[in-house]
Amino acid sequence: MGRMLMILVVGMGLVASYSAIQFNRSNLNANDNAVEDYEINQARNLARSGVEYAISRLAQDTTWEDGYTNSSVSNGTLEVSVERTRAMYPGGPDANLNNARLVTAVGTIMNESFTVRAIVEIPSDYVRPPGLAYGIISEENMDLSGNVNITDYNNPNLNSNIHTNHDLVYKGSSSVSGYGTFSGTCPSGTGGASGTFTPNVNNGGALVYQAPPVAIPEIDPTKWEAMATVKYYSSRTINGHMNLGTKEHPEIIYVRGDLHLNGQMTGYGVFLVTGDLTINGGATVTAIDPGGNNLGILVGGDAKINGNSDINATLLIKGDAKINGTTSIIGSIISEGTINFGGTADIYYNPLNNAVAQKVWTAEPGRPKIVSYYE
Repeated sequence: MGRMLMILVVGMGLVASYSAIQFNRSNLNANDNAVEDYEINQARNLARSGVEYAISRLAQDTTWEDGYTNSSVSNGTLEVSVERTRAMYPGGPDANLNNARLVTAVGTIMNESFTVRAIVEIPSDYVRPPGLAYGIISEENMDLSGNVNITDYNNPNLNSNIHTNHDLVYKGSSSVSGYGTFSGTCPSGTGGASGTFTPNVNNGGALVYQAPPVAIPEIDPTKWEAMATVKYYSSRTINGHMNLGTKEHPEIIYVRGDLHLNGQMTGYGVFLVTGDLTINGGATVTAIDPGGNNLGILVGGDAKINGNSDINATLLIKGDAKINGTTSIIGSIISEGTINFGGTADIYYNPLNNAVAQKVWTAEPGRPKIVSYYE
């Protein structure tokens, strides 16, 4: 009896010892797993910070491709590499991304490493206002019932499109070498569009159709007074010949009041007119550049073009525009008001040169953005 009791006591002790060993082993495994999970999470966070670091550097310098290596950060190491890519994801096909980078960040903590890859797109330094992409664009009604010819300026690969954020009427002998779009209605109907609208580049579909509103470029001459190179603080009449600036240094002329143009202008520049603009017969604005129109005229009031005038400029008018007589405009007409054609007008669409446009409608480079992200 005593012997059996001793065996039982010893057996129970062995079982207890084994259970204790298993318990301690489980605790050790749990601790090991916890440490491993901690290290993986720390490595992941370190790699993520590497991607953010790369975005920060690219925001400061879009040409940065040196990468980054630190062997003593957060008790571990961080390696960041940057390479150009046109794909939407690492190793993917060409997705026609024009300014993208593949950022690969590897964070290592103790024995654990984690890799994060991201496709980062860098926005262009300058974005043209969408309203500059039309031969004629208006915030209000547009009536092309007269004798208006809107075509390209020696560029048959370019459509001279028109747009109104309100109602569009077309008939008569007008012609447009592009598409017509409106955001309101087309009271005259869209039938017979092929007699008026003949795009240089036909992309198919309707020639005249309803479309979402297009933002008119900001027209506020007073906003840019500080950047003007020449300032007039009363109404001004310009006769004779006037030389503007160069492509690298366009002349910015500020007029607080009305501006009357009767002479000839050549060169690169921008007129900022707070009042009304009048261009009389015989006035010519000559400025030829293969890269686009090199003269912009911003008008805070209304604009009138009278008589026989030849104008090489992009006209941006906050009020209404009235074009009488026989007028030839190489450039475009942009208006927040109505555009009335009282005579014969030939509009040869020639987009405003970027060198001039970005002097007024500057745009801060956007922060690089993540297109795709992989862990």
